Amino acid sequence: MSYCETDSCGGPQYRGVLDALQHEGLNKAKITRYFLNSKTLKKDELKEKIRIAKFIHEKLNPDVAIAIDDLAFQVLAPYYVKSNHGYLIFTGTNISPEEYNRRFSFHKNRIPTKRITGVYEKLFIKKQLKFFSLLMKKKIGKIAILYSDDPVGNMVKNQIIDEIKGSSYEGIVFPVKVSTLAEAIKAAKEIQEDDEVKAYFPITLSLKDNVSNRHLTINEIAPILTTIIKKPDLTVNASFVDLGFWGGVSVDFYHMGYEAGELACLLLKGYDIKKIKIRDAKRAIIVINLKRNRELNIKIPTVVMGMVDRFIQ
Repeated sequence: MSYCETDSCGGPQYRGVLDALQHEGLNKAKITRYFLNSKTLKKDELKEKIRIAKFIHEKLNPDVAIAIDDLAFQVLAPYYVKSNHGYLIFTGTNISPEEYNRRFSFHKNRIPTKRITGVYEKLFIKKQLKFFSLLMKKKIGKIAILYSDDPVGNMVKNQIIDEIKGSSYEGIVFPVKVSTLAEAIKAAKEIQEDDEVKAYFPITLSLKDNVSNRHLTINEIAPILTTIIKKPDLTVNASFVDLGFWGGVSVDFYHMGYEAGELACLLLKGYDIKKIKIRDAKRAIIVINLKRNRELNIKIPTVVMGMVDRFIQ
């Protein structure tokens, strides 16, 4: 995995993979886990982590490798483009299979031509904005993307913009880039004070805190943003709702990981990879944080209440 076991993006996928293996009766399979912890490490530390990951992978020579999120996929993909043994399954990648294909050339129209397949992380942004518009019963105004200037933050920001391209939402969504906690606090205050901005996407996944000289994760950043910004936080990850953000429509990370685990089971049972087409994550989930909802004084109509999959108290 690109991150750590408890990461809000990778963690649910990781649990989904393991549950799928157990459900399919493969709980006795030998599983080796490796976490790159890329959100909190310095460049030299991460480079060493990647070197160790490659060494362990080469030594194990696994029947199936599962790469959770983009960096993990980028580390392993070159091996499986050339390999005649084993398979690579990816899950939770924000760079599209089409874009990756220009770099690694492993599929044709999403049908694998190499020993690689997986599940692309579709974010369901248009569904999110449609749901928010229905909830507010009016035009939703401007929507900010508050994103961290790191590889993942940039990827997710680009993905949001790509998903709404050509739609009526294209003109209302705008990016706000931050690199440090101080910049994020300043940007958050500006979002709060701008009456035209009705909501924002919190994509501040990792920020440098110059005071403590360390990188903060979304878990630590969330309470800071929700204290400053008294507007709906539109999440791209259902797990973010547990951190105190408002929520809405997002990809179901656990289910996406479960899908990847199911693909692993098929391959371990001898299924032909050429018949396992690369797919988009297929399940969107609507989750609302009721505490945050009360704080923002949002009234949810009965018809909308029935659409919500889960409420977090």
